[in-house]
Amino acid sequence: MNCLVLIEKGREKVCQEEVKEIVGKKVKKFDSVIEVEIKEKEKILELVLHGQSFRRLLIGLDKVKDLEDLDFSEINWDDYFFPKAKIKVEVEGVKGNDERLNIAKSVAGKVFSSVEEKLELGIDLKKPDFLLVVFFNGEEYFLGIDVCGRDLSSRDYRVFTNSASMKGDLAYYFLRESGFVSGENLLAGFLKDGTLAIEAALFISGRKVNETKAMGKIPLFKKLDFSKKDLGKKGEEGGKIYGFEESRMNWQAAKKNSQIAKVGDVLELSKMSLDESDVKFKEDFFDRVILQITKKDEEKLNEIYYQTGYVLKKKGTLMLIGRKGWEVTISSKFKLIKEQEIVRGGGELKFWLLERK
Repeated sequence: MNCLVLIEKGREKVCQEEVKEIVGKKVKKFDSVIEVEIKEKEKILELVLHGQSFRRLLIGLDKVKDLEDLDFSEINWDDYFFPKAKIKVEVEGVKGNDERLNIAKSVAGKVFSSVEEKLELGIDLKKPDFLLVVFFNGEEYFLGIDVCGRDLSSRDYRVFTNSASMKGDLAYYFLRESGFVSGENLLAGFLKDGTLAIEAALFISGRKVNETKAMGKIPLFKKLDFSKKDLGKKGEEGGKIYGFEESRMNWQAAKKNSQIAKVGDVLELSKMSLDESDVKFKEDFFDRVILQITKKDEEKLNEIYYQTGYVLKKKGTLMLIGRKGWEVTISSKFKLIKEQEIVRGGGELKFWLLERK
């Protein structure tokens, strides 16, 4: 079946690679959308359980440049809805509340006129059984049934949050952009609520990232075995994730979140200062270091270079994540590989990827 994976603009390459790794299929890449044909229902379940780079997974119903061209004539609605189910149509990527409302009404009308009367579908805007999403990426409209019924970038383990932290999909994006792969040792610093370190631990451990309750309501997937918690995607032997935080409050929040995520066997979180790194860890121990720098930590840049220069292997990478306007001078111990600006909600971040000489 046709699956549509929705991601934030600019993160298509990372998502493309993740989807290929999990389901082993060729994918098509569009702005903010990855399209993939998956015949095996178990593979779709695996993508739901382990997907970290995207915010929605849809069973594709149609893709058009003009909504007037929507065609549901070949769809067997019994596969997707049970009798008397309540649905909601949500529109994304379109400016203006009135325009989104008009599109939602139009699409709902086309669905109702196509569905057999015996299903007796209804509308519920607050607690629908199924969510239909119309996503406009600036060129085409993508329409599908949301397999999970919610935005997956908001992780369930993030109970104790920090305003300076980031959502799970963005943390995963930084992780993969750093070059990190299973089997490597990673140090994540200035943890905030621990999201970046936890995403790394989920990635190498094969633990489930998302719940599947909504998926189990879709008739097409009724016979799937949802009792399995961790499917495929096991990490290579040897690698471990380490994280540190100087604030006791943040460290405790990160510890609690990691316990909820159940990744304690591959993640070690420490309450320590940056300048303790060369005492805590061996020389040339880490393959990757990722540090999220807030404004109060920017003055520590020289100490960052000193400490990471000691604990990083030669050719290992240091990623600095900071505000867009931060002026970063590059130490002679490192060479700049890449720098890039990233949109996050209403603001912008920037990362610098450095390699130890």
